[in-house]
Amino acid sequence: MSTELFNVSEYLLDRRVDAGDGDRVALTGVGGELTYAQLLDTVRRTAAVLTDLGLRPEQRMLMVVADSPEFVTLYLAAMRIGAVPVPVSTMLPFDDIADLLRDSRAPVIAFSPQYGEAARAAASHAREVRVQIVTTGGPGALDDLVRGAAPSDEVYSTVADSPACPGESTPVETPTDVAAASADGACCRPPVSVRMTRPRAVRKRLVSGTPAHYPTALAVIQRRQTVSSL
Repeated sequence: MSTELFNVSEYLLDRRVDAGDGDRVALTGVGGELTYAQLLDTVRRTAAVLTDLGLRPEQRMLMVVADSPEFVTLYLAAMRIGAVPVPVSTMLPFDDIADLLRDSRAPVIAFSPQYGEAARAAASHAREVRVQIVTTGGPGALDDLVRGAAPSDEVYSTVADSPACPGESTPVETPTDVAAASADGACCRPPVSVRMTRPRAVRKRLVSGTPAHYPTALAVIQRRQTVSSL
């Protein structure tokens, strides 16, 4: 069994920058482009903000976030600090979001401003929620906090302390399982209602150094659809 420590965010971003690919485009879409270096810097700053807001390793962060650079940075930043990002459909009504918040016991909910009404209503019906994060929209929004944050140097490596489930002899060690590996203190697999996703298409693009087009690629993360164009 390998004992090498692993973090998906570090593998997708730091590895590319260290290899000299910092100036290559990592994300492209209607909101503009981000290079690997820019994306890494934003993810590190977002990780610092999430930590300051109280998100901790193995805790969930429910995401009601539109296809955007903010989706990518939140997702990778949560994994970077050992938390579990839980993206859900932006089409869900507030009561369904509330059910997911209660089932996942997420202390943090992040949402795009256009979904704020449903997200805030859902949070008011989930006693576990302590922090609400709106991605954009002025002072106090995530983008504003990220601009003023210092990049975090902390990377939470999950393999070494990811417990095996009852009846299993080894912890989950595959890259696509890392985000869910510590989803529950008693078992490495998350509750069924959490439905952890595996962004294979985005991961393959970032690993290969090919720009990921986020309006299409992030649909894979959110809705688990196969995007043949990628």
